[in-house]
Amino acid sequence: MINIGELAVNIRDKLRSELDYIRGTDIYLAKEETYFPHGIKFPAIGIKDSGRTYDLKTSGAVFGNISMNIAIFSNLYQSGESSLVGEKGQKGLWEIEQDVHSSLDRNIFGTDGLHDAFCPSVSGSSLFVFNEELIQQIIIKYEYSQETKRWNY
Repeated sequence: MINIGELAVNIRDKLRSELDYIRGTDIYLAKEETYFPHGIKFPAIGIKDSGRTYDLKTSGAVFGNISMNIAIFSNLYQSGESSLVGEKGQKGLWEIEQDVHSSLDRNIFGTDGLHDAFCPSVSGSSLFVFNEELIQQIIIKYEYSQETKRWNY
């Protein structure tokens, strides 16, 4: 069984090791989906918990899903399209998204108790302003399923 903190660190470390075109410090555990640490450079990835669900089986076993949001950010450089599709050696959001899936889909980090890692949804891209700079964002939701214990009251 894994807790949310361990899972978040595993996700961060895996993405840092495989997405070497993003600075390690720009892949971080986020307090909020639009939170940026001081000194951030784009593209960047914020990892944030997004809830848990539980299902009690007739056998008495409890299965839980931990949901994690992987928020990918890119600044609007050159043209608006390039933040999505990339240009001149810089990957766009959709290319980074594919790299995230390659790193995380079905990856249970060798943890006993985790059964699967699956992406049930990806948000549409959105645009906002940060420090007078236009930022484009998509959010990938990953769900990690595991057999868990009932709460001890």
